[in-house]
Amino acid sequence: MSILIASLVAVAGLWYSSVQTQQANDQARQERALTKEGQITDRFNAAVGNLGDEADEVRLGGIFALRRIMEDSPRDQPAVVDVLSGYIRTRAPAAGGGTKRDAGGRPAPDVRAAFETLTQRNPVHDKSARVDLRDTHLSCPEFRRVRS
Repeated sequence: MSILIASLVAVAGLWYSSVQTQQANDQARQERALTKEGQITDRFNAAVGNLGDEADEVRLGGIFALRRIMEDSPRDQPAVVDVLSGYIRTRAPAAGGGTKRDAGGRPAPDVRAAFETLTQRNPVHDKSARVDLRDTHLSCPEFRRVRS
């Protein structure tokens, strides 16, 4: 009889230990998810901040960071699409032809990189976001393949 009681106590102890371990694992998983979301938010803010920099290289770095965020976090893709669409509209306006061009007459590298990022996204993750390039001057053969 005492062996049966000892066995039941042992099984109850193992069950309780298992429940505690599962709860600890769930809590750790939630903390990791929160940390990841915080890191993505920080990366997003830094990347968007880089888009306003005067240096071409810094702006390109911001665009490539947004591309990586879009790949790492599909749920953030709509925000990236909106930001890059707005960036292109600002940097390549149709009115006045104020777009910087390279020697071949193509839009500046940062505009091309932003456009290329939009063409390489997975539209399944767009949700309510739409590529909005109205009133932009993007006369360049490679710009005819955007998917909206």
